[in-house]
Amino acid sequence: MEGADVSGHLKATLQLVMSRKPSLSGSTTLRTAIQEEHWALARALLGCDVDPESRIANLNWPPLAYAVCARREDVMIDMLAAGARPSGKGGRFKGSGDALRMATLTRQPALITRLVAAGAEVERRDQRGRTALHDAARFDADHCIEALLDGGADIDALDDAGCPPIFEAICYGSCEAVRVLVRRGADLVQNYGDWGNVRMYARNHDRSSWLPDIELRPASPETQSLGRARP
Repeated sequence: MEGADVSGHLKATLQLVMSRKPSLSGSTTLRTAIQEEHWALARALLGCDVDPESRIANLNWPPLAYAVCARREDVMIDMLAAGARPSGKGGRFKGSGDALRMATLTRQPALITRLVAAGAEVERRDQRGRTALHDAARFDADHCIEALLDGGADIDALDDAGCPPIFEAICYGSCEAVRVLVRRGADLVQNYGDWGNVRMYARNHDRSSWLPDIELRPASPETQSLGRARP
């Protein structure tokens, strides 16, 4: 049987079963199908108008994030078409339970572009105030950085500790991320409180050679002794 025929047969069977047994929870079945990676069944359930927002119980992830994690772009497209919200229910989220963040962590710039086009909130933050761009910088995902910036991400967005994405890249030794962020216009001269400016921060992490030889505006006397390394 061809893939399309299998999917169509599954859909017809599910519609029959669900019409005869209304107590059957399509959302629970969808969760199980995705968790067990039965992708043909998941797509058939989505074709039966099952709620695509039903969360994976033991992970508290929306199914969309799980499909992205599994690199199943076809299932992700079906979920978006079925009404899945590309940014979940909004607000801050725990862990990696966000489709855009998952696409970033798994280094899938093409999916980032698709999610942003579908309306994903590129500035959505986790519980520490970090954006997807902070994660891309931390893990040296240079192509994801490009995709996020093309999608409107704030290159100098601050997390709750007052750090921009380029600080994440410097702190975690993400050389390519630093180069991309510098090329795309990250602010290298702004003083970020106790952290100092980017030049100070790089010096305190032994990464000065990663930054271009640019003219920096003089630091104020109060910040000359700052620029502490991030714990």
